Amino acid sequence: MATYDEDAQIETLRRWWDDNWKALVAGLVIGLAGIFGWQMWHRHQVAHQLQAATLYQDMTQAMTGKKDADVKAIVERLKKDFDNTPYAAQAELKLAQTDVAYGRFDSAADHLQWVVDHADDDGIRAIARLRLAAVQWQLGKDDDALKLLQQPPKTYIALYGELRGDILMDRKKTTEARSAYQQALAALPADSIDRGALQHKLDNLAGVAAGQS
Repeated sequence: MATYDEDAQIETLRRWWDDNWKALVAGLVIGLAGIFGWQMWHRHQVAHQLQAATLYQDMTQAMTGKKDADVKAIVERLKKDFDNTPYAAQAELKLAQTDVAYGRFDSAADHLQWVVDHADDDGIRAIARLRLAAVQWQLGKDDDALKLLQQPPKTYIALYGELRGDILMDRKKTTEARSAYQQALAALPADSIDRGALQHKLDNLAGVAAGQS
């Protein structure tokens, strides 16, 4: 009886294998292809990032050597072929920083606008917006600057609010400036070293208001 049961089980398994072996093999092949495909994609991504990092390093060295033509060529390649990496945006931020140092605010604005429009990373894009607002203020485009500072990312509420307050104060809008500074101060942790500078600006505003009354 036991032999009969074993023979029946073997026959059942044989029939099941005959009916399903193609699907099993196909599933195994697809599974292996997926694993190898993911590994190839991952290796490609790593190589892509390393190439972009190398180009960025080459750009910084070219900047140190004041090789402007090389810098421009490298940055254009980063923007064209590696715009999906952080290095293209970082290169544009670095160029903007250099332009600001030399008072080339129009050029700095162009670099920063590219980052705002193309960067994949929210943090990098938020920094670019903040710096672009500061540059637009230097160019006398206060309205454009204030628009950029609307709806600040949560992590940057204090920085956006402080710059907004500075611009509004420069425009003699003391009530709006005070509100911006207060919002910025409220967004800072209690132990932040930046609270003192913001509080100083608020105290100065109180003195301005007293002088105007």
